[in-house]
Amino acid sequence: MTDWQLVRLGDVVDFLTGFPFKSANYSDASSDPRLLRGDNIAQGFVRWDNAKRWPKDRVPDLAAYKLEIGDVVLAMDRPWIEAGLKYAAVGQQDVPSLLVQRVTRLRGTHKLSGRFLRYVIGSRAFTDYVLGVQTGTAVPHISGGQIKDYRFRLPTPSEQEAIADALGSLDDKIELNRLTSETLEAMAQAIFRDWFVDFGPTRRKIEGASDPLTIMGGLVTDPSRAQELVDLFPDRFGDEGLPEGWRMAPLSSVSLLMKRGLAPSYVDIGIPVVNQRCVRGRKVDWAIVRQHNVSKRHPKERMLELGDVLVNSTGVGTLGRVATVRQLPGNATCDSHVTICRPDPAVVSKVAYALFLEQAEDTISLLGHGSTGQTELKPSVVGELQIALANQRIHSAFEGLVGSLRLLSSSNDDQNRTLAATRDLLLPQLLSGEIRLRDAEKLAEDAA
Repeated sequence: MTDWQLVRLGDVVDFLTGFPFKSANYSDASSDPRLLRGDNIAQGFVRWDNAKRWPKDRVPDLAAYKLEIGDVVLAMDRPWIEAGLKYAAVGQQDVPSLLVQRVTRLRGTHKLSGRFLRYVIGSRAFTDYVLGVQTGTAVPHISGGQIKDYRFRLPTPSEQEAIADALGSLDDKIELNRLTSETLEAMAQAIFRDWFVDFGPTRRKIEGASDPLTIMGGLVTDPSRAQELVDLFPDRFGDEGLPEGWRMAPLSSVSLLMKRGLAPSYVDIGIPVVNQRCVRGRKVDWAIVRQHNVSKRHPKERMLELGDVLVNSTGVGTLGRVATVRQLPGNATCDSHVTICRPDPAVVSKVAYALFLEQAEDTISLLGHGSTGQTELKPSVVGELQIALANQRIHSAFEGLVGSLRLLSSSNDDQNRTLAATRDLLLPQLLSGEIRLRDAEKLAEDAA
């Protein structure tokens, strides 16, 4: 470490801030490149929900703003939120895309390896620096000059690559798990829509399909299993346009509980209490929960259970966000700004219930009442949503088939937390020279 030079980030990196793209020229064509905005940057990866696009015939004039694989991007407005620093390394799945204003693009040079750069920006030391220099209260922000002024010790080129190799094996596994989970979640949602929204199996029977795999829409690949499922579905529609024997029912009629959480009494050591900020990406972020004093007020039936669905119920922008409780750190509850929806497994698949609410987020977000800033969502309004109910055999089959996909996705998430914890433990020690590279490589190999 004695030959590691103290450098200024701006002196060793290729630095660029984004272009002010005009919304009037946005494109809806899926073949056009996406625009990478601050909202698209999560903690270590890019998410493309509600992505904006730019006409490809206008791209040549903006070639400098084209992102490349390996670029590191950093949000300049609200660069840090409770979930962590908003930065990411651009991957194969993120290009082609263009850099938007108030986002910084950092690219490696002959002095600073691009692979090593992502760990400099992802380090706790850089996050602490950002928190120390950002300005503004309503919308904290950082400037390009502040980013460039960050100073750190730069290893030799060979050591940069070796450190990136050790940590990269963990990040590669994390990314693989994340993409696998995305695929599993998409499969679960597709099967739900096919069975309970489009009534695909019944529709395809009516259209004359006879092959079990075809009747199940190609979403089940085992012929024997497909035939078992085919036998469960009616071959005609009833008077209400539903598969024969099915019915629409208010969500409240298939719920054991539909109630707001409690007003918490915060303590340093208690049980986790989920608030609206913890409901993100249709999952609960347990890393940012606070603690509730049970002796002051016991949650009783508001003690969370696996399969509960939480619905944000206060405020514009957050109201309507949904998350399913798919893991529990022990006893836990939620605060009074969140509605607990608990399915009755005697009449509905827990997974179907959860997917119904998850896919209804946009609808739920429009159901609040009240003045601006004081919008509230009553549990009874959520309970009025109509869900398609099949017979219990179909719900049981759905629970077994799709529940296994969701369990595997959750398992990947669990492994990613362990991998990320190992990476975050090794990162500052490697950057400071406190741990030998061979020891870090062994720990990374064991974790992966």
